[in-house]
Amino acid sequence: MTQQTKKNKGLALVQVLLLVAMLSILLLLMTANTQQQQKQVIALQAQLDQHFRLYSTGNDMLYSLLTHSWNRSAQASASGSTILQSAANESGGVNAWHEHWNFYASSFSLNDYSARITNLNSLVSIQSPGRPMVLLLKHLGYAEAEAISLANQVPTPFATTSSFGPMQLPSEQSQQEDFLPLQHTHELSLLPGWDKELMQRVAPYVTTYSSGFVNEAYLPNTMLEMMVSKSQADIIRLMRAEGTFNSIQFEAVTEMLENELRRFFVGPDFRIEVWHNSSPYFVRVLEVRLLPYQPTAVEFRYQGWGY
Repeated sequence: MTQQTKKNKGLALVQVLLLVAMLSILLLLMTANTQQQQKQVIALQAQLDQHFRLYSTGNDMLYSLLTHSWNRSAQASASGSTILQSAANESGGVNAWHEHWNFYASSFSLNDYSARITNLNSLVSIQSPGRPMVLLLKHLGYAEAEAISLANQVPTPFATTSSFGPMQLPSEQSQQEDFLPLQHTHELSLLPGWDKELMQRVAPYVTTYSSGFVNEAYLPNTMLEMMVSKSQADIIRLMRAEGTFNSIQFEAVTEMLENELRRFFVGPDFRIEVWHNSSPYFVRVLEVRLLPYQPTAVEFRYQGWGY
């Protein structure tokens, strides 16, 4: 074998080794890419599964509310702390959940999930904000003048009254004829003086639903100081936590009485929020009107994720 032949065989061997190395690297890259795609598919499947489970849990809650006398039970207990005791004593299914349900936005457990139910007529309407919006902004730390200025930027079709007292008259801008009330909470961030941060701060306490009055008995715990002193709010929160608070005690603590504009029982309009305990920031949100004995028993006003 000549020296030249040995050299050619050596070059051929190097080429084969390089080709094998390139094919190995290519296969490794393809395998890594396939594994990455597989992980993405598994993650997407898990996310879709979580979506479906949240949809299912929310629908179960709607079905349960439609098929039980939550309204009569709620009238008997202004806090709604103990709802449907007869249903709570049943075993299994959604019926076993009701023992801890409430309508003032305090979270409760649903096995591996958690939920909140808010009575919408206990929130501040952005379609007729007025004085309640001023009180909410003051509650969030704004001075009286600044709170009035910000509240006046929210379009208001007319001045009215509420259980908070006389509504703040709308500004000249909101008195124009060619305006519509806000249709979504996110629109607050577009108003003069408002921004996304302020919109996010008020979002849990406002709604597009407008009842003409605010039901103080179902105000979320974090809003109670808007209407009563801190000591009174602490008493209400304690009674709610113990499940002993009712409309009679509410009247005694706050010195507020029911009248033609003020009612202490829950209405048919709700905000329902559901999330898995392992993903507390991934929240299914529904705003609905429930009329069990009407042709349209469920009217969806908002469906989305997060709030």
